[in-house]
Amino acid sequence: MSVFSSLRSSLVSLHSSLLPAQEEPGLWRPTRRTHLLHLGVAVFLLVFAYLFTGLPHEPVPVGLTVLSCIALPVFSAMPVVGMLLGVAATWAASSVEQDTGIVATLAVWSVISVLIARGCPRWIVYCFAYLVAVPVVWVAARQGQWVNGFIWIVLVGIPCVVLGELLRRQRDRANENVRDRRQALVRQRRLIASELHDTVARDLAYAVMTAEQLKLAHPEDDDLVRGLDAVIEPVRMAVGQLRRSLQNITATDNDDAVLLSSVTSPRPITSVLADARRVLEARGVSLEVEGTELFQSEGVLTPGMQQQVLRVVNELIDNATKYTSADGRVRITVETNGHALECMVTNPVDVNPSKDVALSSGIGLEGARRRVETLGGELVTNQGGGRWAVTFTVPVRGAWQNA
Repeated sequence: MSVFSSLRSSLVSLHSSLLPAQEEPGLWRPTRRTHLLHLGVAVFLLVFAYLFTGLPHEPVPVGLTVLSCIALPVFSAMPVVGMLLGVAATWAASSVEQDTGIVATLAVWSVISVLIARGCPRWIVYCFAYLVAVPVVWVAARQGQWVNGFIWIVLVGIPCVVLGELLRRQRDRANENVRDRRQALVRQRRLIASELHDTVARDLAYAVMTAEQLKLAHPEDDDLVRGLDAVIEPVRMAVGQLRRSLQNITATDNDDAVLLSSVTSPRPITSVLADARRVLEARGVSLEVEGTELFQSEGVLTPGMQQQVLRVVNELIDNATKYTSADGRVRITVETNGHALECMVTNPVDVNPSKDVALSSGIGLEGARRRVETLGGELVTNQGGGRWAVTFTVPVRGAWQNA
């Protein structure tokens, strides 16, 4: 029941972690409502300039004012065209001899505000602001009123820039929250995948191996053989599907630090060795163990390192149990030299490996390697002469304190 309870709780957590996230962060794309809002602002500026300012009601001033106001909705749909139209209208309004009013030369600051708010590169935005500010100051200086040019920039230009920066800061903060949430979901999926592999997938694999050994031990009992066949095949398929799903979950994630986290404690080394010895003995394989008491010595490993090292050792023992050839010998040796703890697991393997790959995914060994490397150690595998050997070393407690 513990296997299915663990699977159920893990699937619930996995389901919650796969819920749709917020919108992808990046360059903000305006909606139709945004386009209509920009059009409304342009109409408001045009009406304001025509009715409430000293704009001469002549074709040239009115035309340049309309052109300046149109730049905003055009920019909303086509940023480059709108930006160039705004620059052209501002320079034209500043170059003609007639009075064109304040809107014709200052409406373009609304475009600058939107540019900043949308997250465009600042160097482009402020170069654009410089291009539209120069003609205003130049015309005012030519008329002997250069101070008025600066005053209008301070009263209109700077508030538009500040408004754009505030909107940009708010959007950047929202995007940062989205990225943080996505990273948290990635870590949660990695952790769930690690827990499923270390608990449910391992226990189901042991169940399959135990059932197969029982079937070989009692071939004369037809009822037992049929019952075991009815159990073994569905469980093997379930383990294969589970492991493939775990591979897909961890395929694009490379956050090694999450491997140091765990929601459950690893199985005691004595329990793992007892299960492995029972399965191996049924296959005629002997298990030799030396120095495993070092895993539980507080003078060698810190409590946190003990948990991670035990997870690595459990994975190596499970692999040796699954792949050891019949009538072989599995040997586990653990020793320390005062600076590092070294563990070696060796086992014979068949020259022609089993075609049953449902009980293996490669996630466990790769996860063990990442755990060891995260702890500052090294894991090395070697295969040759019909034997498979895995050796890993991690710094001991004194080495960490002296570092």
